[in-house]
Amino acid sequence: MDIVTSSSTLHPPPPHSAPASPRLYVCGYCARTFVRKSTYMTHENTHTHTTSYVCTYPGCGRHYTVPGNAYRHIRVVHPGVSDSVRKHVKPIHGAQPSRPGSSDSYV
Repeated sequence: MDIVTSSSTLHPPPPHSAPASPRLYVCGYCARTFVRKSTYMTHENTHTHTTSYVCTYPGCGRHYTVPGNAYRHIRVVHPGVSDSVRKHVKPIHGAQPSRPGSSDSYV
């Protein structure tokens, strides 16, 4: 019995693999690259601390730089609205950087 140790023999490349997607958007802060402009813009908010998403649940008004953090906030803090989470997160157009010392890492 022959033991094959070559990784190319064990896992040959797929015959019709598509070329890798070009990374069109480069973050000016950390040089991370992105294919989609929307992902790049959301990522950039993490560096600029621009709070582009707000919880619109009555009486709340918390602001977040990334939509996923806002959705998690709704699920944890306002669990009764879990079936309609997205309607309580509103993007803010022309959002301003958050005040120093504030953070969207809190739930």
